[in-house]
Amino acid sequence: MTAAASHPDAATPSYGVALRAKIAADNLADLGAWIAAAVPELDEPAAATLVEFISHGRRGLAMLHRHLGTHPDALTSGESDCPTVFLRLVRSLARQGYSVTPLRCHGCGRGGLTLSCHIPGGRLCGTCASSCRARPCSRCGRVRTVHARADGNPSASPATATIRPPAPAAGPAATSRGSPRTHSICRRCYQPPTRICIHCGQNKRPRVRTGDGPICAACLTHPPRRCQRCGTITKLATRSDARVDLCHACLPTRNHTECHLCGQLGPWRISTRLDGKKTCPDCLRATFIAQQQECALCHQSRRIITTWPLGPVCGTCYKRTRTHRGTCTHCSTAEILLGRDTTGAGLCATCSGTTRHDYRCTRCGDTGFFLTAGLCTRCQTGDRVHELLADNNNHIPAQLEPFAQALRTADSPEAVRQWLRPGQPAATLLNHLTTLGEPISHDLLDTLGQTLALQRLRQTLIHTRVLPDRADYLERLVPWLEDQLHGHPPDRAHLLRTYTHWTLLRRARQRTRIRPFTPSAGNWLRTRVRATLNFLTWLDQQHLTLPTVTQTRDRPLADSDPPPTHTDATYAAREFLYWARQHHLAGDVTIPKKPHHNTLAPITEDDRWTQLRHCLHEQALPINVRAAGALVLLFGLPVSRITTLQHRDIHTDRDGTNWLQMTHHRLLLPAAVAALLRDQRDHGTGAATLDRDQHQWLFPGGLPGRPARDGLYRALRAHLPVHLRRARSAALAALAADIPAAVLAQLLDINISTAIAWANYAQHDWSAYLAAPTHHTSHGKLDPS
Repeated sequence: MTAAASHPDAATPSYGVALRAKIAADNLADLGAWIAAAVPELDEPAAATLVEFISHGRRGLAMLHRHLGTHPDALTSGESDCPTVFLRLVRSLARQGYSVTPLRCHGCGRGGLTLSCHIPGGRLCGTCASSCRARPCSRCGRVRTVHARADGNPSASPATATIRPPAPAAGPAATSRGSPRTHSICRRCYQPPTRICIHCGQNKRPRVRTGDGPICAACLTHPPRRCQRCGTITKLATRSDARVDLCHACLPTRNHTECHLCGQLGPWRISTRLDGKKTCPDCLRATFIAQQQECALCHQSRRIITTWPLGPVCGTCYKRTRTHRGTCTHCSTAEILLGRDTTGAGLCATCSGTTRHDYRCTRCGDTGFFLTAGLCTRCQTGDRVHELLADNNNHIPAQLEPFAQALRTADSPEAVRQWLRPGQPAATLLNHLTTLGEPISHDLLDTLGQTLALQRLRQTLIHTRVLPDRADYLERLVPWLEDQLHGHPPDRAHLLRTYTHWTLLRRARQRTRIRPFTPSAGNWLRTRVRATLNFLTWLDQQHLTLPTVTQTRDRPLADSDPPPTHTDATYAAREFLYWARQHHLAGDVTIPKKPHHNTLAPITEDDRWTQLRHCLHEQALPINVRAAGALVLLFGLPVSRITTLQHRDIHTDRDGTNWLQMTHHRLLLPAAVAALLRDQRDHGTGAATLDRDQHQWLFPGGLPGRPARDGLYRALRAHLPVHLRRARSAALAALAADIPAAVLAQLLDINISTAIAWANYAQHDWSAYLAAPTHHTSHGKLDPS
């Protein structure tokens, strides 16, 4: 006899209920104490309340008590061999923000996943559970998750396949997973069962099953109902359980609302001008037109932004007036003109007698159009410069002080603000350099990515004398070379690095003592490096080396045999082969010389003079295009030479004669061309961030202190309907027909061989020229005006 049966009240039902309630209360108290000890942020009453909520009865409470009693470290170990009630406990604690160790998958060991599958030893996530349930498909043979099982023949009709759970069903008649009578089918191979439709008689997948038999989707007809929008009784487009029953005609208008002014139904948007209410376009346009007035400045009916003493002002005139200050008629100061006197002259705010419109900066007192209320653009730019350049002590280093001062006092503070705004490449570079805390130098900048933003920043630092000047187009080649050699074999990289440094770069540095290193020279050098790299790569692909390659094998270099060894791609490697033969690195092998290409045919003289008159007299063309185009069409000067002209190269004698200073000689300018060059000198501005109006170049460029190169060439190509090279050839041919080669070479600063070639092209007899008097004569043909 048990102890419970020996008790006098053991036979009564109330005793068993009280005993189970006492056991449950004891279990609940133990669980609250254990969980509070494992989770320090949770006290015992709160833990007991949580356990009572997730246990779902006494059975779950007993299972949780049994598990935590046998596994005291269950909340910290992460083991997933646990009952479902413990899984709910861990999820509830994690959801409420308590620090508990998430349960790990028994298969992959990952934590924080949904562990719904329980196997001996732990729980599995969805991926591992699918892998465990995977079986070879009886049709495709691949091991995949079982989607259905077919009884008997695996290749039987899909109608005999039934979807079953992966686990075998209970009961003596159930077919086990390994039974030869069932065959597993994966999702791809499974085809839904089909039945004979009672209406059309076709074997299709049934949509519904009725008492009379299956009905396919095509034959299924829904009963007509009333549309709740138009009231028509027809077949509806929405289901019966939808919020609103709509027919097919009213379905596109299910999201339409009423306009709050006219009540028209439509897809109207919320209008910020009308307190966030949905308004149709017609009412919105009518409301907007009703708010329009005649602007006192442009005299057009527009929406009014503000009202000044001179009258209502629209948004366009408001910004233009605040951006462009004028001279007040009464006080003669440069202010924003908000009023007018009796004669119509502009007056400032003070002279207009108003203090309501104060557009002065609270820091410097300047006026203008401010993006931020109270601070002008220049003050905002100064704050941004200090934010980027200041160190940890909130001080700008002495090295960067000239750079910071130049940015603060720039001609266009708006351009500086746009250049340094957050997210721009220049702001990112300056922030990175400030974080490094090292003095800025060319070597430090060479370690960064050679981007256009870095080139602009480097030139700005050079212009402000933070960094010394250098042949940037030449020195930029060294980091570019290292980028090109990245990923190549060490022997190939060493050979090309030696050739580039000791031949190409060494010769280029020697030439910089005589003339500047231009971007074209840099492109020429890059072409030779790429051609040499392609040639060496091709040799490795052919399993050849420089000492073993022969002229017979190397002869396809001048043909079109493999793509990397095309004539245009490998001809630049001729110099490398010559250098390799001199240093006994290659045999007697050369790349055949490229055949001579004839010069492009010049344009006709009529076309040249037509385009020249177009440049001289067409006011719609930009002034830089007119001036540069006139020099190309008249004297045949290359664009690269035109960009190097400076202000001091234009001279005017006392008698009014205009000259253009070349390297060693002066070139006589016609009056119309000289007027264009003077206009470009006086009014030409560049796109640089600093010193747009204070520069020495006749054609300023986009970088501070640098002339326009590619920008001027693109402008000429865009505005002049003529091929620049052919136009220059026409001008040189015309001059070579009138001037001897020796004089032409000195006047235009070209090589004597080039001048002789143009003289031979012109085929002119110079006996009359040599017999002419030596005193100054006017060249009427050079005056196109």
